[in-house]
Amino acid sequence: MVIPEPIQINPLSFSKGTKRVCKLCGKGAKYMCPSCRVVFYCSKEHHKTDYIGVHSIVCSYLAQLRGEPPEITSEAQRKDYEEKMRKIKEKCRAEAVNQASAFLSRQEYVQALPGARLSLSLARELFDPSSPQLVPAYLQVGEAAMGRGYLELAETALASARWIILQHSSVLHTSEPVFSDMDDPKVQALVRLRGKLHRQTGKLHAFQKDFKSAIIETAHDTYLSALSSGGPDSAHTAVAFCHLGNLFLKTGENKKSVKFFDKAAMFLRKALDKTIFDEEEFPLEGGEAAEPRVMLERLAQLQKKNGDKERAGKMFVVLGCLALVTGTPEERGDAYSKTVTGVDILREVLDEDSDDMKWAIRCCEYVKKRCGAR
Repeated sequence: MVIPEPIQINPLSFSKGTKRVCKLCGKGAKYMCPSCRVVFYCSKEHHKTDYIGVHSIVCSYLAQLRGEPPEITSEAQRKDYEEKMRKIKEKCRAEAVNQASAFLSRQEYVQALPGARLSLSLARELFDPSSPQLVPAYLQVGEAAMGRGYLELAETALASARWIILQHSSVLHTSEPVFSDMDDPKVQALVRLRGKLHRQTGKLHAFQKDFKSAIIETAHDTYLSALSSGGPDSAHTAVAFCHLGNLFLKTGENKKSVKFFDKAAMFLRKALDKTIFDEEEFPLEGGEAAEPRVMLERLAQLQKKNGDKERAGKMFVVLGCLALVTGTPEERGDAYSKTVTGVDILREVLDEDSDDMKWAIRCCEYVKKRCGAR
């Protein structure tokens, strides 16, 4: 990516009383984007961070949104202009969300935060302060802020998301959702958001070394993930189980950790089998599966090192299939080597005609075909 040189600005060139501040930190600005000329920065470094994170994608949108409006002479023109701006904001917000999601999936928090903050800013302009549409943006900001170590910003973002969800608790038939509520799409969407909020809050507690609170929050996420995805053995529940397993690993409760990771691998295998063999759509997006892949790969390497070959082999096959259906292009390129590793390990401990061995070989052949590997 070629990053354009920002233009140095002269504060005297702006009208009296006008103060330009850095988009990333709020300090006095010294530079501006040379293309849109409506976004300002305190340093070349902040310009570079924002350009890589989101600005390269949304520069033209921001030029239209933040530039001088045209002269409007009628009510019809005003309505047309407002509708045009609304559509541009929607497109810009969607691009910002996608950029932040992509960087978060790779745990590149420095680059993720600009897009997350921009999506939140635009969501605030588009929706009411209590709209559930704001919650995903607050959660993205919270996650990116935690990754940067900005825990105060993360706390503020998650508190705002929690406040919004509480405003909509009346859509639930009881104080706690139950399976019968899931027939209502509004309830299902709210429960899913609530689960994600518990997950992010659990991460925040883990950053603060309060593992007891982190486990409680993540347990709530597990319950709500099961509710909103149709049962306790879903891929969404598997993600929550991975986070629980990781927390128990951090507290030294290794037996509990292994149980949760085993369950997670089992649920993911079930979902992957439906995708690979029954051609059903995989229920997780790339960003949702990114952290579980990292956790499970660490565990697979540890199991391999400790001689737990059957568990390690199955885990590598699951990881290869998961990389294929949810990974980035680079990660998909490694999918076949992971499944081959899993099959080779399993051959040391399983008979060729065993069900698990047949499953692993079939998965490996599928990944090979999809990857075009030789």
